[in-house]
Amino acid sequence: MASPPLEDGLPDRRILAAASLAGADRVYAMGGAQAIAALSLGTESVGRADVVVGPGNKYVASAKKQLFGEVGIDFVAGPTDVLVIADAAADPDLVAADLLAQAEHDPDARARALVPSRLFAQSVSSAVDRRLAVLSTAATARVSLDAGGVLLVYATIEEAVRTADRIAPEHLELHLADAGALAPAFRNFGSLFIGSRAAEAFGDYSAGINHTLPTSGSARFTGGLSVRHFLKTVTTLRGTEGSGYDAARDAAMRIARAEGLAAHEASAKARTSVTRPGTGQN
Repeated sequence: MASPPLEDGLPDRRILAAASLAGADRVYAMGGAQAIAALSLGTESVGRADVVVGPGNKYVASAKKQLFGEVGIDFVAGPTDVLVIADAAADPDLVAADLLAQAEHDPDARARALVPSRLFAQSVSSAVDRRLAVLSTAATARVSLDAGGVLLVYATIEEAVRTADRIAPEHLELHLADAGALAPAFRNFGSLFIGSRAAEAFGDYSAGINHTLPTSGSARFTGGLSVRHFLKTVTTLRGTEGSGYDAARDAAMRIARAEGLAAHEASAKARTSVTRPGTGQN
């Protein structure tokens, strides 16, 4: 694991405690693009990794993108984002609280909501202003909201579903009376928070679901970091005598001929004589 050092030269002790509980056997006091480079290529003191995963700032994301191929990665993460879908029964103050919880991450964070009416949008906006007035991270949150905060009124819940799937948010919150029934209609999201009690902050810290998720619309084609990123799929082939073997050989010959690859065709044709299974010998 790699984590940036503090003034004492070590990562935050709370990070070290979490790493110990998780069973980490090696911790490097480094961060940023230089940490990605060291792990990807190896140095005299840092072993070369096969896979590098986890979140970071835009420089970390750029380094992972440039070094993909030298090393496996989970995905290239952009600015964090949330999309809240609320209906008329939802609490505007809860919607505002969750938008601000996203906006305070950094100025590039994107906090957006789909709401049922202009009146509801005004209520959310007023709640955001009230909370900003007493929020210790208001400076960052305000820049984020000014740059990319959105309250969009939808005509029907079906329109809201279609819009959400086009946006493909990192975090999708359903502040809906029938959230459980509607949840299967959504396809593109990093993590889905079903019902107003399911705060994204729980997903970030304590509920046990993934916190490293696809951003910038990439939830259209990938999910979050998981065990599968540390697994690889491999294939094996064994040939045994029979009609299926003959059909596969003949098909390979025809396809090779069509592609103009004569050695491929010859390699397949050389298997025309009967061979002893598993030996490759006549």
